[in-house]
Parts: sequence; structure tokens; C-alpha cells
Amino acid sequence: MIGRIFTVLLSALTLWTTSCSAPPAPPTLTVTDSDARIRGILAARGSEDTETRLLLIQQLDAGDPAVRFAAIHVLSEMTGDRMGYKYDEPHSMRRQAILRWVSWGQTLPSAAPTNLAASEQQ
Repeated sequence: MIGRIFTVLLSALTLWTTSCSAPPAPPTLTVTDSDARIRGILAARGSEDTETRLLLIQQLDAGDPAVRFAAIHVLSEMTGDRMGYKYDEPHSMRRQAILRWVSWGQTLPSAAPTNLAASEQQ
């Protein structure tokens, strides 16, 4: 009897705690939540959309190394190339590889200059 009461209470507690927690942010490449951004990056696999590819390139400059890792993984799956980019290097060492990715992105159909390219020209 006590075991059954404990099981019911544990089930109720589990249901209550899971219903009170906030749902995870939807996957997208433009949020500040790293988990949602990573899910968005992974969801972009195989995308032929130029805007999505440019957003992936922007993620190479993210502050979170996990976001950078996911972005280079998906980009290298799409292109077969890493263009010398290593997600775990200091920013000063990643910068040249990011600029190579920006140049590649500018060759895509209807590609507008990215924020990274614009800031580099200043």
C-alpha cells in the first residue's frame, strides 16, 4: 500500500515539475539561446537556401564553441570543405577562415554581403 502511494506521489510530482518548466526555445539560427541555435543549425542540414547558408556562416563567429562546432560541421557536410576553419581556435586564428567562408557565401545566388564582410571592410 505504501509503495503504491509513493508511486502515485512520484508520478504526480514528475507530471507537475515537467508541466511547470518552460518549453525549450524553437530551433532557429537567430536566437541567443545556444541550444535552440544548435538545433536550428542541425535542422539546416542540406539546405539549398542562400539565406540559411549565410546564417550558418555567421554562426562561425559565435561566442559559444558548441555553436561554432555545429555550424562548421553542417557547412562541411554541405560543401565537403572546412576552409581551414577550426572551431576551438582563438578568434584571431579563426578570422581568416571565417573570411574565406564569407567569400564563398558571396558567390551563392542572390547573396547579399554578410555583416562579417561589411565589418571587415571598415
